[in-house]
Amino acid sequence: MFAYITDIHGNLKGLRHFVQEAKIRCPTLKYLLVGGDVTRRPSLTEDWVTAKNESIAEACRLFSEFDLQTYFILGNDDIENPLRALRGPNFLGMTNDVVSLGNGTGLLGFSYVPPTPFHTRYEREERVLKRMLEPLFRRLGGFRFKIAMCHAPPHNTILDITEDWYPGGRKIQVHAGSRTIRTLIEKYPPDIGLFGHLHEAEGSCKLRRTLCVNPGASNKAVRGCLFGTNWIEGIGEFRPRSLSTNIDSLCTKFEEFEKLIPRR
Repeated sequence: MFAYITDIHGNLKGLRHFVQEAKIRCPTLKYLLVGGDVTRRPSLTEDWVTAKNESIAEACRLFSEFDLQTYFILGNDDIENPLRALRGPNFLGMTNDVVSLGNGTGLLGFSYVPPTPFHTRYEREERVLKRMLEPLFRRLGGFRFKIAMCHAPPHNTILDITEDWYPGGRKIQVHAGSRTIRTLIEKYPPDIGLFGHLHEAEGSCKLRRTLCVNPGASNKAVRGCLFGTNWIEGIGEFRPRSLSTNIDSLCTKFEEFEKLIPRR
């Protein structure tokens, strides 16, 4: 069984609460998946590189304490090429890879996102994303149960809606996800797609036979989900906007659990 959380931005206290709650809900929990933007945002008086390296080290120390197999990706707000090795006896950091979890289950981890207005790390043009990501989707296709964990959500879904402004200050809603990720999900459909990046775009949707989930950010209030090969449910303030009860062999069971985990 799996627990998924994303965009914690250094909220390790919230992460610990999430894991505790997940274990209560699912005593057979085995895996923790973290979808990027793991590190905190440094203050203006800190050296950015030093603070980011310290933050990733703190996160890895916490991962090592959990009696779970933890797989995490870095996000565009994290540091590229951190000084600390992102590997331990029970955790692995990924940026661009596919790993076997055993029993025919494969996990794709991908950190990169389309260009943003903020010029952060792990940003690439869509044509580069396609060149990097398509071989991973092909590899993932060899597994019986397939999980794709990408920091950027697929384009033009409820999972990638954010706000922008017209000149003059009028707000508009825009889709800021990756066209490449959407195309590859539709071409090589995994069973589960796990996403983040856009904090406010929590929800779920179906692309072909893939159940796609963005539980929203957990830098303040904690949101996430639990899932197995035949069920999934939300934890915390994750409120699915779109429910599907017949996704091929994947039966979904979403439930809302409000205020299970206190705000920081």
